[in-house]
Amino acid sequence: MVVHNISNITGEQAFHSMLQSGKRNILKNYIYFAIAFAIGAPLTIIGFVRRDSQFITMGAIFILFTLAVGVYNIIMLSRLPKDVQNKNPEVIRDGVTYDFTFKEKSVDIIIINSGKKKKVNYSYFDFKKIYEYDDLFEIRLQSKEVLLCLKDGFENDKEKMMDFFIKNVSTNKKLVIIDKRGAVKKLK
Repeated sequence: MVVHNISNITGEQAFHSMLQSGKRNILKNYIYFAIAFAIGAPLTIIGFVRRDSQFITMGAIFILFTLAVGVYNIIMLSRLPKDVQNKNPEVIRDGVTYDFTFKEKSVDIIIINSGKKKKVNYSYFDFKKIYEYDDLFEIRLQSKEVLLCLKDGFENDKEKMMDFFIKNVSTNKKLVIIDKRGAVKKLK
């Protein structure tokens, strides 16, 4: 079955989504921070206890790496809103319209921004994750692009159409849908 959705995204919604996506990508770097600190702190302590300069040096290198990653993340988070506005001024100013046609194995999308139309086609295997919020689905693609699909944009019986949408995208067995609480939904 073919499911149709027209999503008129305001500039504010697009800005908020791009900001959330950027924060998610930057905050992933904190895992390196934690791993380096978990290695560096014990090495430094062992080095001081044994009075071994090699352990102290290795621990200090890991701790310096930790500090560098932390400072980098803080700088990137502080510059993120300005970077998002500079990279996407038309989308933030005018908003964007997505005209989705979800088919059994793929989706056709007509993207309308500032009067320009662009038609793209994606297989469901191009989808990486889908974040489900109260009023929209945020579709993350393998190519790091983000598409917003409003729940109100589904035609006719919205609940039935959303069920068909979930059924259609479930052909990608690796795809996960994450709800607003962060819980992963199992696809059938």
